[in-house]
Amino acid sequence: MASGTEIPAGDLAPLDNPDGELNVADFLILQKFVLGTLIPTPEQLLIADVAPLGNPDGELNAGDMVVLMRAIHGLVSLPPIQIGPNAPVLTVANGTTDQNPYFLTGESDPGQEIRIYLNGEPFASTGSSVLDGTFGVQLILEDGANSIYAVVVDSGVEGPPSDMVALEYENNVPRDQDGLIDTNSVWTPGTSNEPYVIGAGVTVAPDTTLTLMPGKVLSFGAGASLVVEGTLEVKGTASNPVRFTSGSIWPARGDWEGINVKPDSGGAVIDGAIIEYARNGISGEFLRKSGHPLVRKTHARTPLATGNPATNVAVRDYKNRYRT
Repeated sequence: MASGTEIPAGDLAPLDNPDGELNVADFLILQKFVLGTLIPTPEQLLIADVAPLGNPDGELNAGDMVVLMRAIHGLVSLPPIQIGPNAPVLTVANGTTDQNPYFLTGESDPGQEIRIYLNGEPFASTGSSVLDGTFGVQLILEDGANSIYAVVVDSGVEGPPSDMVALEYENNVPRDQDGLIDTNSVWTPGTSNEPYVIGAGVTVAPDTTLTLMPGKVLSFGAGASLVVEGTLEVKGTASNPVRFTSGSIWPARGDWEGINVKPDSGGAVIDGAIIEYARNGISGEFLRKSGHPLVRKTHARTPLATGNPATNVAVRDYKNRYRT
């Protein structure tokens, strides 16, 4: 496991802000520790304990003062002291995967907060096991190259990072989709950027999440729908939206049913989408739960919800655009 922050042994001065050099100021602070006129913190005790040379005994006494003075005069060398949590280790090698979401695993000191970075941005936080320090988290990969590393977070401060892992994601998800989705799934555009064709309809099963990445197109057959009994996450952007559209050669309103989010589902968060040619863009009683973030920066070219779209909390809070 990689080491934590390294500090020169014996470097005590200035007090609480060591300067990385050994000099008489460090000796004077050590002298106060030994005489008991100044009480060291656990970290300062670790730094000040330099004797016996090469095998410190956990106590501060005259022996430490002798060794430190010899180091100040260049007669001996003191090894650095490791301070703070160790860097986590990711138990995955560089390579290629067709798994998405991808389950990342690693090891750290037990009971630590772990922050995962994906493609340079914080992605998720988790905790390492208090028993063996292992941890795991599901990552949502982008097409092509992905970079991953992890850090330990101690009192809000990040420790040293793990080694960087490079994963290449290859999208092998079938483009023809119908029936039940009962495993967590991520649909990305892929290198071909072919649409996902939904002929009769798909249902996201309970306790299952379907994630749609920027630029993805879902093409629906006549009367088809996307039914959400689990969770739907749409991660489109203004410049690269997720498009829900008709598969007809001559598309028209009502070609497909729309997105139906069931009341007992895990909900839906829809960012940056275009919903067009459906009978009802999104329907479900959950839409009327005040304050629940549901639809943001979305352009619906059909009614967003069954009934009057003006009653939808998303219309008030997220400045969506609608055209019926």
